[in-house]
Amino acid sequence: ALSTSSPKSKKQAAQAAARRPQGRMDENTQKEVQELSEQYQATGRELSEVNAKLQGAMREQKATAITIGEVDQVTDETPLYRAVGKMFMLSGKDDVKTSLSNEMEDVEKRKTELTSRRTYLQRRLQSQEANLKDLMTSAMG
Repeated sequence: ALSTSSPKSKKQAAQAAARRPQGRMDENTQKEVQELSEQYQATGRELSEVNAKLQGAMREQKATAITIGEVDQVTDETPLYRAVGKMFMLSGKDDVKTSLSNEMEDVEKRKTELTSRRTYLQRRLQSQEANLKDLMTSAMG
């Protein structure tokens, strides 16, 4: 569901391009290729981090939804405990449901932010890859 267009192969291509014999490139072009390659790798790492955080947020959202479903099934008299730091506090059903709803909203906001960040990073990665290819093509041609 969260697929990027093979960042490892692109990363390897960028590294290979940076290591290619550059006999016809001048020193400034070599430095520029190196800088672009480093930026590309950093963006790839950041994209991987965002994808991992997004998957974590999705897992958290599923767990919270399951918990809300379980809380809905119990009677109002059933004692419920809510985690507060390292302790558990006896809470009413309404308090627990409110807390879980707030948590669900927070996770949804985080997912939205992470999704937009992922889209931005994917575009940036494509742009950096195109710039690197253009630079290599113009320097070798």
